[in-house]
Amino acid sequence: MQDSLLNASMLPDDQTNWLYNQFIGSTRTTEPLEYLVHMDHGFLFSPGETTVVPANQPGAGQTVLKGSYSTNGFSLVGLAIAGLLNASSWADVDQRDLAWGTSLPKDRLQPQGHK
Repeated sequence: MQDSLLNASMLPDDQTNWLYNQFIGSTRTTEPLEYLVHMDHGFLFSPGETTVVPANQPGAGQTVLKGSYSTNGFSLVGLAIAGLLNASSWADVDQRDLAWGTSLPKDRLQPQGHK
């Protein structure tokens, strides 16, 4: 799955404003797959492509793998996780349970005396 996260980060975000133009101000729900269908399906860079860290940045001169944050990449990973868990919708995936499992930290935002 880690490789999937890294590879998915090569996907560009929505540069066409498709989501905004179609649904902002509407009561219609946009499903993740529908959103992804309308996005650019190209890569920002090739898998395994490297770059050198610029002189004015921490790690200057080091050769590193290219990476990029992408909402589309995380949407794809979310759909993959929903599929692996046989969820009928990505909204059915309990992200908190997925992240913490049985090691859930104490909720510090909850008022004292509540469970």
